[in-house]
Parts: sequence; C-alpha cells; structure tokens
Amino acid sequence: MKGAAEAEALVQAQTLLLVEDDHDQAAIARHCLARIGCQAEIVTASDGEMALWHLTACPDRFALVLLDLRLPLLDGIEVLQELNRQGRAREQPIVVLSSSDDQEELSRALGLGAVAYRVKPIGLKPLRQLLLEELQKWAPHLLV
Repeated sequence: MKGAAEAEALVQAQTLLLVEDDHDQAAIARHCLARIGCQAEIVTASDGEMALWHLTACPDRFALVLLDLRLPLLDGIEVLQELNRQGRAREQPIVVLSSSDDQEELSRALGLGAVAYRVKPIGLKPLRQLLLEELQKWAPHLLV
C-alpha cells in the first residue's frame, strides 16, 4: 500500500524543481514553461547542494525535476549519485537538461535514475517544444 500512497502523492505534486546555475538560462526556462501553459510552482536551485537539499527535505513536493549537469558545489551527476545512494533517485522523474551530448554522461545520468537526458537546444521555440514534450510525458497534470 505504501507504493500506491507514494504514487498518489507524486501525481498530486504541483511543483517543479528547476536546477540551473545560470540565472539567464533559468529565466528563459521559466519563460518557456509559462508559454507552454505550465501552471506549476517553479522552485529554482542554483547549485547541486541546494537541489539535493530540496529533494531530500521535501521528497514528495516535486512532480518533475529539470536538472542541469554543470553546476557549482555538486554537479548534476553527483546529485544523482547521492539520490541514488539514499534510494531516492526514482522518487520523482528527473530530466537532465545539458549543453553536452556526451554519450558517457548520458549513460551515467540514465544509469543513476534520470528518466531522460536532453541536450538544450538553441532558441526559444525549440526549448519550448522540448519542455512541452517532457512535461507531457512525465507531468502532464502541470499543463493547462
């Protein structure tokens, strides 16, 4: 029964965690999320330690996590490793958004519990499309 209760809590979560250290990129992502009809509360973490704090302090709060890999303090892979060590890597969908198309990083991220690894596109329209696809797939209840 515990699994069903956890699944229901996840479905009910209305918050998205955006982990991005570049303030301009975070603002662009927020703008794109608003444009595609995302009605979630968006919490931003600007480094890996802050992301890990949010994910361990309030594990049922987030319906979706958008995780950059190149972060200060702890990088995205280290965040995934720590969540995996704690047994929490698969508590909510984590989509890695990276500027790198490195296949080794992709394999590591997916192996550590990320549900998707997407290379950040250039331009607002492609970024909106990428975000829309990921929200439709992992957290459609956040869209209007």
